[in-house]
Amino acid sequence: TLGLSSVRINADVYNTQLPDNQRVQPPVEAWISAIANAGFVLTDSFHACVFSIIFHKQFAVMVNEERGKDRIESLLRMTGLDDRMFVCENEKDVDEATTKITNFEPISYSLVDQRVKVMKDSSFAFLKRALEQSELRQ
Repeated sequence: TLGLSSVRINADVYNTQLPDNQRVQPPVEAWISAIANAGFVLTDSFHACVFSIIFHKQFAVMVNEERGKDRIESLLRMTGLDDRMFVCENEKDVDEATTKITNFEPISYSLVDQRVKVMKDSSFAFLKRALEQSELRQ
């Protein structure tokens, strides 16, 4: 639909019907490189969402109820990207998600980066306070 070629970067590791050589995960470097070089990322992985944001990729998430849905929802809500998430339980849901994906406005990463900076600053301040309090107790 987007005119891009499709690349699957994870092996089907849980499919015991496949030969072992088709169930081996790619090296982490290859996995990250595939995201960094993608024109668009479609994933059900929390970590792929994180790297899509880091690399400023256009992306969508097909939520897998059994794989980190809460973490993905939280991340996308905090970054203002919760419209990028879809639950696809049947063919109709997939068709609706496909239509939405093709009509997405590009992600404005300047706004996302501002939100991420606020979260980073808050996290660093928390860690600094915790370390200072730890030093005072010793």
